[in-house]
Amino acid sequence: MKNTVKKALTASAFLLLAITLSSCGGGQPPLEAYSQFIPEQGASAMTLEEKKTAMAEAVEEYPAQIFSEKEVKSANLQFNNLLDGGVISGIADLASDNYKVSGQAGIVSKNDVSYLVLESSFSIEALPAVHVYLSTEAGVNGTSVDLGLLQSIKENQSFEISTDVDTSGFTHIVLYSVPFMEVVGGGKVRKL
Repeated sequence: MKNTVKKALTASAFLLLAITLSSCGGGQPPLEAYSQFIPEQGASAMTLEEKKTAMAEAVEEYPAQIFSEKEVKSANLQFNNLLDGGVISGIADLASDNYKVSGQAGIVSKNDVSYLVLESSFSIEALPAVHVYLSTEAGVNGTSVDLGLLQSIKENQSFEISTDVDTSGFTHIVLYSVPFMEVVGGGKVRKL
């Protein structure tokens, strides 16, 4: 009886994961799905080369998001609306020593709401579950603010910053692969 229940629960868990992944609509899978690419000791025990290899395997399994033409038009419209009457308080040139990352990001305020925006020249190689952070250093720490998952590996994107976050204390924009605990890019914010 116990084995039958255990098999049923395992099958149910697998089915739930499959349904969850298919319901992402081509989007990123849940973070737990990446655990198959990380050793038991955790991502912090991996070398840079091991992380790069595992990330490539993860992206092969779960392709990165790329905006459709319709989504690009929508993102461009939203970006232009933010800049029209918005105040830019800081800009960062995004780069990486170990991954392909380029473009600029800015912090824009409009109607008492702040946004982090990635402009149209932004691009990053396909990497798993990259989140955008505001940080007080070139890495992620206890005071860093997770603004969310990258929406696409290129093009304009915007991330609303919670009204309880004072952006003036943050000095860096960090791109961070959450499951691999890896800073994959970023830049120092130049205050304007």
